[in-house]
Amino acid sequence: MVYLIFIVAFALACAAGVQFYYLLFLQAAIRQRNRRIRDLEQELERAQRELAEIRRELELTARRLKEKEAARQRQNDLWPEIIDG
Repeated sequence: MVYLIFIVAFALACAAGVQFYYLLFLQAAIRQRNRRIRDLEQELERAQRELAEIRRELELTARRLKEKEAARQRQNDLWPEIIDG
């Protein structure tokens, strides 16, 4: 009977040890996940800033293209007047 009590106590101690190490594993996994989330959020902020900068550059380029096209159109409109003179 005493051996049975020792076996049950040892089994319970082993189960508690396994649960303890599993808890440590879960805590480490949560820390890694939180670190990964923080890194992804920083990457998202950087990408959003880069996207905003690229959009500004694209708008500026589009505006310049429109201005050049308007200037070219004005120049093309002048040629018939110059030729007819």
